[in-house]
Amino acid sequence: MNKTYRVVWNEHTNTWTVVQETAKARGKSGNRISKALALSVSLFGFYAASSTVAYAQPGIYMNDYQDTGCAASYDQVEKTGVYGLLGNMPPSTETYNNGQANKTHHSDFGIKTGFNPCSPTGNSAQNFDTQTNRTLFYGDATFGYAIDEKNAGSKHLTLGGRLDVNSGIIGVGNKGVNGVGATNSIRMGSGTSLDATNDADKAITIGVNSGATAKNATAIGHGTKAGGQNAFAAGLDTHADNENTVAIGTNANASGKTSTAIGQGAKASHQSATALGDGAKALNDYATALGVTANASEAGALAVGMTSAASAWNSAAIGSNASASGSTSLAAGYKASAGSSNSLAVGSSAKATATDASAYGHIATAKGISASAFGHGANAEKDHTVAVGSAAQATELGAIAIGNDAQATAIDALANGKNSRALGERATAVGNSARANNQDSVAVGNGAQASADYAFAAGTGSVAKAAGAVALGNDAKANHEGAVALGRASETAAAVGTSSATVNGISYSGFAGDAPDSTVSVGSDSLKRTVTNVAAGRINATSTDAINGSQLYLTQAAIGNVGTTIKNILGGNAALGTDGKLSMTNIGGTGKNTIHEAIQAANNNANAANAGFTIAADDDAAGITADNKTIKPSETLTIKGTGSLNAGKSFADDYNSDNIRTQVSGDGTVTIGLKRDLDVNSVTATDAAGNKTVTNAAGTTVTNAAGNSTSVGANGVVITPPAGSGKNAVALTGNGLNNGNNTITGVKNGVAPTDAVNVSQLDAVKTMAKAAKTEVTSSDNSISITPSANAATGATVYDLAVKTDGTTITKAADGSLKANTTALTPAANGSIVAPTAADAGKLATAGDIANAINQAGFNLTTTASAGSVSGSSVSRVNAGKTVTIDAGKNIRVTQNGNTVSIATQDNASFDSVTTGNTKIDNNGLTINGGPSVTQSGIDAAGNKITNVAAGTDPTDAVNVSQLNARLGATGQAAEEKLKQLENKLDQNQDRANAGIAGAIAQGTIPQVTRPSAFGLGVGTGYYGGQSALAVGASAMTDGGNWIFKGNVSVNSKGRVGAGAGALFQW
Repeated sequence: MNKTYRVVWNEHTNTWTVVQETAKARGKSGNRISKALALSVSLFGFYAASSTVAYAQPGIYMNDYQDTGCAASYDQVEKTGVYGLLGNMPPSTETYNNGQANKTHHSDFGIKTGFNPCSPTGNSAQNFDTQTNRTLFYGDATFGYAIDEKNAGSKHLTLGGRLDVNSGIIGVGNKGVNGVGATNSIRMGSGTSLDATNDADKAITIGVNSGATAKNATAIGHGTKAGGQNAFAAGLDTHADNENTVAIGTNANASGKTSTAIGQGAKASHQSATALGDGAKALNDYATALGVTANASEAGALAVGMTSAASAWNSAAIGSNASASGSTSLAAGYKASAGSSNSLAVGSSAKATATDASAYGHIATAKGISASAFGHGANAEKDHTVAVGSAAQATELGAIAIGNDAQATAIDALANGKNSRALGERATAVGNSARANNQDSVAVGNGAQASADYAFAAGTGSVAKAAGAVALGNDAKANHEGAVALGRASETAAAVGTSSATVNGISYSGFAGDAPDSTVSVGSDSLKRTVTNVAAGRINATSTDAINGSQLYLTQAAIGNVGTTIKNILGGNAALGTDGKLSMTNIGGTGKNTIHEAIQAANNNANAANAGFTIAADDDAAGITADNKTIKPSETLTIKGTGSLNAGKSFADDYNSDNIRTQVSGDGTVTIGLKRDLDVNSVTATDAAGNKTVTNAAGTTVTNAAGNSTSVGANGVVITPPAGSGKNAVALTGNGLNNGNNTITGVKNGVAPTDAVNVSQLDAVKTMAKAAKTEVTSSDNSISITPSANAATGATVYDLAVKTDGTTITKAADGSLKANTTALTPAANGSIVAPTAADAGKLATAGDIANAINQAGFNLTTTASAGSVSGSSVSRVNAGKTVTIDAGKNIRVTQNGNTVSIATQDNASFDSVTTGNTKIDNNGLTINGGPSVTQSGIDAAGNKITNVAAGTDPTDAVNVSQLNARLGATGQAAEEKLKQLENKLDQNQDRANAGIAGAIAQGTIPQVTRPSAFGLGVGTGYYGGQSALAVGASAMTDGGNWIFKGNVSVNSKGRVGAGAGALFQW
């Protein structure tokens, strides 16, 4: 009657059922333990063998059975007896090992009449699947059938009561009065474990004083309670008190709906709370505490790590001793602390103590509202401060410090660069070791310093020391208030006011802007630069604009035009020298070299011509009275003497021999000589022609025959024409010569200044005067011309008056014109020194202008503020010189007239380009300490990628708006799916870990080691945070050849596992 059994799932009763090995299972095929065994096959084999050879031992009692070979052992000590019951007939007696049964009726076995306990059906017996209070082995053969190989042996086992193992209890599938409503439950333990209070559908209770009091609940361990539907509790005094809760570990407590507490003393007291770790506590809805003594005390809080604490809504503390005490705050790292709402602390001992504060890095600190500290020891002290870099310090409201050891210590200050300092309000320091020490100061560049209010320094080593000073360029220095230093190594000097200037003896004054507040320097004492591309400045009395070269050129051109105009007005051989000076010689043929002298000479000649000559006595004519008669041009003066010279005698010899003498010298002098001793009162002389001469006290009168008379008296000489001739008398008196409008003929050319001139000389003068006639005009009215007629000579007199302003042209006392000039002094840097205010309006000579132009220019040099220079030197570029601009590598030079454009080539080629912290080379673009785009790809360095256009091609990046639009209404569903997937993954992991724990628990149960022995053992297992408890049985046949073993386990995820095996040894 030996039979082999296995356990299969019965889909009608929803239970595991022991059947003959050839039976088929239906249902549960998809379950991961669809082929697991519920009880040990070795146990079944043992009882199956007992149907023919049963050993009745004390404490083992089988009181219900039925088939054609049903055997019963009496509940008393028997050596070798076995007993059989055949249906309702009296039992037959069989012997075994000479043992004999002394019970012959079924009543002897406590079986009531009319009740056949051996039958699985009928006769008032319960069906095999609902047996209670009995253990029943049975097969498929019906009563009365022959026993053969086909139907020999018991096929089924029903345990209808309880199984006592030592002092413990195992209860499975209680029914009837012992467990109403506890269908398919499993209870193992002692004390109150099998009390009616633990009766629950599909519940599992394993352990002393444990209890699973709700449907599908599982309680494993001493004093463990699972009080909610689907609850699971495993451990010592562990409690899972609400539906879907899990509590694993000594004194673990999961009291909130769907909460989980795993670990010694772990506590999850609210809905969906999770506490994992010894002493971990999740004390509010959806709170999670992971780690020894981790504490998540508010809704949605997360604490991960030993002694971590998340004590505010939706806060998160990750790391040993991390603390997040502000709502939605995050602390990550050993002793990290986020102490206010929305605060974030990441790093060992990082602290964010104010609302919206962020601290990243070891001992980084963000204490102000919306403050941010990034880097080891970075400190953002006040509201809205930012500190980025190791030991960076931003200590006042709105301050920003970026760079290792950067410090921004004033309101709204900005320090950007290693060891940079921004110490004044709104100060800005950018560059390594840059310093902006005062209010609103700016220092840009390595080592740049702005050490006064509103100072600005830009360039490596640049310095702005005074208020409002500006230094632009490497090593530029602006040391004076409001001063500007432009260019490398430029340096300012104190402002010097200029109110007047004297150039070439001409003073200039009245300059606009004669009291400057400060200066602009484009060089220094040793470094000169030109200022190019200067727009034309305004030109008026109050203008302070800079004047460019073209304007100076026009001024010089205008001065040159004035000189040319004056030269043209002067005419003749007037010449304008290259030095701007005018020169003339022999003006108008007068032999004079100045206008004044020429005009004076012309006037003198005209006066002399018109004045005639005067008869006068000199020292040699003592005793002779002359009337100073003036002899006019065209008048005739005839002087006759009496007597004649003796032969061979000169006039001097006969001087005293005659009473009078007359002599006309070659120089035009008429000499009349009288005898020194005349003693006559009257002399009358008449010649043969009737000409008569009368000399008396009144004088001498000579009358010719025609009636013309000449009278010589004390008052002069009077020549009277005959009456009726129509002519006037001619009188030569002391008043001059009155020629009576008569001509003087035979007059020799005058030589001496006082000589009379004759008509030929006068005609020559007239010709010369006519040829020298000058028409003087002034096309621009710069010279006043006033013509007038000379009443005496009839000549036209031009009164020239040059209009002067006293500044550019002045008039000398003698009437000469003089340009009021000032010198143009070239400065060392090639520029022209501005005249003083007093000289600003004066002219400059052509020589000065030429000299200024020739010396003016600009200094050309090359420097390397950040690049490289080959052959650098300072070269002066003067007027007329050529500057060649060479297009080097990657440079394109375009000239359009006077405009030169310098630009990089469209397709420039560089080995690398560096600007600030950004470098571009053949590997790509790299920002030091920031993002990079290289051949290896794009590294955003933990930063957001912003301003991303919407992608169109399959390989394009998408932006958040596209992603949000894409998700749309499915976003929430996708999120739920992700959560479900995450939960499933977690559940699968937990289930896998629990399954491994079950395998470990089953594997730890020892097996029997001697023939004919039967053993029942218990094992536990733990793996990956999950645990399991297993019960197993093993048996060895009498000969020791066969060993049968079976195990059943229950894990912390409520899953049951079973295994069975057989071993044949020889």
